[in-house]
Amino acid sequence: MAEQASWNYSFPSVEKWKEALLALPDGTFLQLIRAYLGPVKTPYNKSRLVEDLQSFLSQDEVQRAVEIYLDPFDWQCVAAILFLGEPELADVLYFFEAEYSLGILHERLVNLEERLIVFRCTDEGGARLAVNPLFRSIIEKRLSPALLFSSSGDTQKIPPESGSAPRNIGSLPSSRFTAKEDSAAQAVREGFGGNEPGCPGPVFVPWTDLTFGALLVFLWHGEDLFKKDGTFTKKALAQVSRLFPQRDVAREILPMIGACEALGLLSLEEGVLSWNEPALEEFARLESPLRLSYLIVGLWLRKEEKPSFFERRRRFHYLLQVLLSFLKALSENRNYSSRDLRKVLILVERTVQRRERRWGTNPQEPHPFSRRSDSLWEYLAWFGFLLPEGSGQWRRVHMLSSSEGERKIHVESVQSIVVFPGITFAEFLSLGRFCRLVGIDRTFHFELNRDDVIRAFDRGWSATDIKEFLRRLCDYPIPENLSYLLDEWERRYYSVMIHQGPVLVLGKDRQYLAETEPLKSYVWRALAPGVYLLNVRDPAPVQGALKAAGVDIIAQPPHPENGPGGGFPLSSIKKIPQDKENGPHSSNRGWHFFPLPSTVPVVPLGEGMGEPLVQDDTKDEAARLRTGLQEKLAELSLAPEQEEEFRNRIERRIILTEGQLIPQSVRYERLEARGLDYVGKVRLVEQALTHHSLLEVLCRGPHGEPLKYVGEPKALEKKPSELFLVLKTHPQGEEKSISLGKISYMRRIKTSLFEES
Repeated sequence: MAEQASWNYSFPSVEKWKEALLALPDGTFLQLIRAYLGPVKTPYNKSRLVEDLQSFLSQDEVQRAVEIYLDPFDWQCVAAILFLGEPELADVLYFFEAEYSLGILHERLVNLEERLIVFRCTDEGGARLAVNPLFRSIIEKRLSPALLFSSSGDTQKIPPESGSAPRNIGSLPSSRFTAKEDSAAQAVREGFGGNEPGCPGPVFVPWTDLTFGALLVFLWHGEDLFKKDGTFTKKALAQVSRLFPQRDVAREILPMIGACEALGLLSLEEGVLSWNEPALEEFARLESPLRLSYLIVGLWLRKEEKPSFFERRRRFHYLLQVLLSFLKALSENRNYSSRDLRKVLILVERTVQRRERRWGTNPQEPHPFSRRSDSLWEYLAWFGFLLPEGSGQWRRVHMLSSSEGERKIHVESVQSIVVFPGITFAEFLSLGRFCRLVGIDRTFHFELNRDDVIRAFDRGWSATDIKEFLRRLCDYPIPENLSYLLDEWERRYYSVMIHQGPVLVLGKDRQYLAETEPLKSYVWRALAPGVYLLNVRDPAPVQGALKAAGVDIIAQPPHPENGPGGGFPLSSIKKIPQDKENGPHSSNRGWHFFPLPSTVPVVPLGEGMGEPLVQDDTKDEAARLRTGLQEKLAELSLAPEQEEEFRNRIERRIILTEGQLIPQSVRYERLEARGLDYVGKVRLVEQALTHHSLLEVLCRGPHGEPLKYVGEPKALEKKPSELFLVLKTHPQGEEKSISLGKISYMRRIKTSLFEES
C-alpha cells in the first residue's frame, strides 16, 4: 500500500527475537517453554529449546490460530509498536492515553507478550517493544497506519472528551497583559462599538498573511507604543482596539508580538521596539503556509528563555519539521477527532526524532507538541490550518493563496490607498514603509502622508521607486497630482541632508576609478566631485576593489568620535546580499534566518479513518477454535486448579493447539480477591510487591462514592486494628493509604505470564 511505503516500519530479525528469549532468567524462560512445548526434560539446552519454539510457531496450524485470534485492539497495539519504531512501554501508553485506561492497555500489551506476538528487547540501555518477525506474513496482510484510528469493537475506552474544541480560539494567556489593561481594553472596545458586556464575543476570524502584516505595519509606524514593562500604553491600546476590533489584545495581539520576538524579527526591551531588518526581509520571502507555520512555532516558544542565534535556528528547524510533516499527514477538507489528531502528531514526532538520530544530531524532546496538543489545535485554527467542527472535531482546511492578476490596490485620492487581498505579504510590507494603516474592514485602508514618505526616503527609497511600485500594484496609472506631490517632497528632502555611512574620497587623478567595476557597485551617491557615499557598512570589500585596481595606499582616518585607531562600526547581523537582477525578494537568495526545513516522507491519513478497517471477519472462526479447545479440555481428568488455569489460558488466547493441553505445563495462580477474602487480598499485595506488578483496586470514599485506583503498591502497613495498602496511583503519581477491609475488589495486573515465583 502507498501508506506502507510512506509511513516506514520494520520488523526485527529472527536472531534478535532469539537473543531476547535467551536473555530471559531461567525460571521465566522455562515457564515460557512449558506453556507452548510442554514439560522440559533435564538437562536442557536453551538454544535448542528456542529452535524448537521457532519450529512450533512456524507451523501453518499455529500461524492460522494466531491470525484468527487477532482482534481490532490487538491490531491497534501491533500497528502502534511497528509505526512508533520499537518504542518503550511508556511510549505506547502515552500514544493511547487519551483513548484507553492505563490498566486496560497495559493488560493487553502483556497479553500480546504472553501470546509471543510482541517481545521485549534491550536497546540503548532500555527495554523496548518489538513485534515477533515469525508472524510478519500474517501481519503485513492488513498492516496500515489507518489501523491506529479504527474502531476497536467493544474494548473499554475512555469516554470521549466533551467540548474539546475551544469556544473561543483566541483563549491563550499572555505573560505581558495585566488585569488592569484587560479591563481597559474592554472599555475601549465598548467605546468603539464593541460587544455589550455579557454578550457572546464575535465569531473568530483566522489570522492571514495580511492581518499579520497589518500588525507589523502598525508597529512600524507607532510611536510610544509600549511601557517599560512591555505592555501597551493607554494611547496605543486605543489605537490597537480601533484597528483590530475583532482581535483580543491580551490573547492574540500580545502573543503575536511575542512570537515575532521569538522569531528574531523584532526586539522589545524596556519599552523600546527595534527591528531586525535582514530577518524581516527574509521572512517576507517565505511562502505563506511556511511563514504562518513559523509564526505558530514562534507562539509555541515565545515564553522560553531566549537562546543563542544558532540554538534558536536549530530548534526552530526541528519543530518546523514536526509541524509541517504533521500538516502534510492530514487529508484536506476532512474531519478529525482531537484523539486522532494527537495520534498523527505523535507518529510524526517519533518519525522526525528517529531521523534526527540517524543523522547524528542531538535528539530533541520526544514530544514537543503533543504534550500540549490542545494548544496546538488552537494555534492551527488561529491561522486557518484547522477549523473547529463541533465537539472534539477539527477540519483540515485547504489554504487559499492570492492568484496572479487579482486586483491589489486602488488609489482613492491623492493620499488614500485601498489594499485588496490580492496583494502579497512582501508587497504589503513594502507599501507599509511609506504609508500608514488607518483602517481594516474587508480591505485595508492606508494613508500616504509626508512624514511617512520622508522616513521611506531615509531608508533609501526615492520618489521614482515609490511611483514605480504603486504603478506595478495598480491596473491603471497613478494620479498626476500624487506623482507631483512625491516629487515635491523629494526635492525638499534633498535640499537639506545629513548623510551617514562610509565616504570614499578620490583625488582628481583617481576619480575615474568610481566608474570602474567592481568599485562602481559600492558607490551609492556622488556628494561632490571626488566625494562618494558608499552603500556598505564594512569598508573591507571597497579596499579589495581599490587594491584590485592597482591602488597600493588607502587612507582610513579615524572618526572624530572614535579617536585615533577607530574604524567603521560593523553590523552584528550577517548582511543578506542584494540580488540586483531579481530584487530583494528573489528566490535565488540564500536563507540565513529562516532555513527551509525538510519534511518526513508521509502521505495524508484520511481514507478509512474512523471506520473499523479490521473487521472481526475471523470472530466466528476464533470462537469455534476456542470452543473446540474447551471441549478437549473437558475430556481431560484434571485438578480444579489446573482446569481453571487452562481455561484462563484459552480465554487469553495462549493455547493455540490441543497439543498444549498438558497438565504438567501449568501452575495455578490467583489474580483476584473480593469482599471478605481478607487473606486473599493480603497475598495479592505481597505478590505484587515481589513482582513489581500493578494493582487495580475498587473501594468506597468517605461519603460512600465508588473509587477506582490503578497503581504500584509501595508497602503493606500494619496499624493498630488492620492492614493498610500504600498505593502510588498511575498516572497521577499520588500515594493513597487504603484499608484492606474497605477494598471490595482487588486485581493484580501481571507484568508477564512468565513471572518468576
